[in-house]
Amino acid sequence: MKQTILAFTFTFILGLNANSFAQWIQVADFVGTERDDLVAFTCAQRAFAGSGMEVGFQVTKDFYEYDNATNQWLAIADLPGIARQYAFSFSFADYACVYAGTNQQGNDLKDGYQYTPQNNTWNAIAPFPGNGSRACASANIGNMGYAGLGRNNGSILHNDWWQYNLDNNTWIQKSSFPGLVRNLAACFESNGYIYVVGGIGVNDVALGDTWKYNPQNDNWIELPSLFINPIGSAAVCKVKYSGVMVAGFDGQSNYYDHAITFDGYNAAWSNLPPISIDGARKGSKAFSINDELYVTCGIKADNTRLKSTWKYNQINSIVQDNAATLGFRIYPIAVSDSFDMLIEEQNIHVATNYSINTITGIEVLKGIIQPHQRSFKLYTTGLSDGMYLLKMFNENKVFIQKLIITR
Repeated sequence: MKQTILAFTFTFILGLNANSFAQWIQVADFVGTERDDLVAFTCAQRAFAGSGMEVGFQVTKDFYEYDNATNQWLAIADLPGIARQYAFSFSFADYACVYAGTNQQGNDLKDGYQYTPQNNTWNAIAPFPGNGSRACASANIGNMGYAGLGRNNGSILHNDWWQYNLDNNTWIQKSSFPGLVRNLAACFESNGYIYVVGGIGVNDVALGDTWKYNPQNDNWIELPSLFINPIGSAAVCKVKYSGVMVAGFDGQSNYYDHAITFDGYNAAWSNLPPISIDGARKGSKAFSINDELYVTCGIKADNTRLKSTWKYNQINSIVQDNAATLGFRIYPIAVSDSFDMLIEEQNIHVATNYSINTITGIEVLKGIIQPHQRSFKLYTTGLSDGMYLLKMFNENKVFIQKLIITR
């Protein structure tokens, strides 16, 4: 019988927060009016935000740039066309695109505009052909943008999925999203894949599933879900190699201050501290400058709209940062009939759960590691050869690692 040993310190589970020097720092307030459901993007190493619904339930089209060097917001050219909320955007290297949304009367908008920071101009581009217009999911890889799902004026949710080519300004339809229809889902790119997470589904019920889209073969698969609470309307962006989700709500009355990162290279989720003040909000927007995370605006559970802006000054990436600083090491990930796991940290006071899941999210093995255990053995004799996800979690933290069973 072949045996594999995986050794790690307990911070493999507990040490996934950024280090003790990382923190949320309040920066200059958004200079426009308090608002929610705006859009934000980063291009040409500059950050921008605008549109959305302000106090008094008026939709807007004013836009602003955040200058991180001087910590101030500066007005730029307004978005052309009709004022709107619930628009979506793509953040390309030298350009950005803003699309769709709803107008003051709640009617669907399909028009799109490309912004060029170099000369502060907007130009009309090919309209969005999707069925939904409100709160679509969107992300981009290189010069290709991907968008879909969302809701229309008739409150119908959709699952169509589209690809936008920046080079020739065209849209083509791709394979439809196979999960439940939804709007207000988190969407980001990591490791060359697009991830769609959570959202608000039928009857305003929040969802907690995670889907991975492969642009190369136009294919979707569902991944294991790791959320304590299903969530929608989170602020989301990409920092380093990871997608980051901040705040959100359950579609009803519960607002959250979660801050969660996902590293697609290792299928690893981890938690950040919540925003210090007014962190529980929905409809806020996130952007990244110099590998730092920013979150601005949003609305609280008491319907107070916000313009406060917060910066998180360190997002760890398992790929880019030294793995030793995260406190774990695994060797190798190929497993036969069993493997041993050794816990080196002595100060463990909570039980840790583990599970093995298929790539499609089916749990095939689970158990509990008691605080006093220094080592334990997992038997995989009943599992077929292939790739799995080993999940370690307790009441505080979660970590996911790929596991290959081969004989």
